[in-house]
Amino acid sequence: MSATKLPLRYQTTRAIFDRLSIARIIWLAILLVAALIIAKGWLTPSGLEIFDEPGSAADWVAAIGTWVVGLAAFVLASGDRRLRLHERREQKMLRMKLEISQLRAAIAATISARNRLDRPLQYFKALEEHGAAFENAALYDVSVAFNEIIDVVGQPIWSAEDRATATDSTDLVMSIAIRIANDLAGRIAYINDNFMQHPRERAASENEGVIRTVSRDVRILDGTLGDALNGLVATNEALAWDRDRLAAQLRKEFEELI
Repeated sequence: MSATKLPLRYQTTRAIFDRLSIARIIWLAILLVAALIIAKGWLTPSGLEIFDEPGSAADWVAAIGTWVVGLAAFVLASGDRRLRLHERREQKMLRMKLEISQLRAAIAATISARNRLDRPLQYFKALEEHGAAFENAALYDVSVAFNEIIDVVGQPIWSAEDRATATDSTDLVMSIAIRIANDLAGRIAYINDNFMQHPRERAASENEGVIRTVSRDVRILDGTLGDALNGLVATNEALAWDRDRLAAQLRKEFEELI
């Protein structure tokens, strides 16, 4: 027997037993025993002698009746247990769907924050890549970019429910992103109060140093948000795979229960 045939035979045997419930196996065993008794009676010249004496026959009938009642009770108990397990798995499915929904909300919030940071990021990148850009840009344009950043970091990026669905490692990254966002909001507020007076009349080069600092912090925040997004997506994919596997199991159990 080749090694390549073993997995196929194992899978075939596993599939057969998966289709057989406990009750069906017991009934198959009853039919097998009955077939053996009948075969014994046909093959023995004198037939079966257990029913020759009335007392013996009554004992056998009582024993068989007791056994059938016990078997019926066992089958019912087995069915009840399977039903309870099925109901528990249905509850687990509901919890998984809720968790996936919340994970998707956290993913959407992360993507939204990164998208809103993209314009100021591109603006700062253009300033830093061209030597005379700070001289030619008005401080007012910088203040517009600052306001766009404040729209993101001035409020929570994620809700408590969003963070509850994340793994420990992803939640740690989210905590770092929140700290960076809070520091960035405080830095921009300080700059606006002390360095941004009369922005339409001044060049961005007057505040080049603090602008570069904000640009650096925004890049760090965007990268941290990207790491958090990767963690959330990985968790969502793993949970969705578990959900699909559980859904297939529930469908199979439902077909067996009916």
